[in-house]
Amino acid sequence: MLYEALEAKLKEMGILNLYACIGYPETEDEYLNKNSARFHARLGFTKVGEFRQCGYKFGRWYFYDT
Repeated sequence: MLYEALEAKLKEMGILNLYACIGYPETEDEYLNKNSARFHARLGFTKVGEFRQCGYKFGRWYFYDT
């Protein structure tokens, strides 16, 4: 519901594109899985790029999809 409201408001403002940058593990672990990527795909988002090794937490590097 939040994304629907956000998209509607942005459309009213003339904004045509909405981007998400999400944490994404090469291998799922106890801190990060691929659920956010699946969620955004169901909403119609498509992957256009990656930021490699840009997020360091819990003693390991993660990358981010855009």
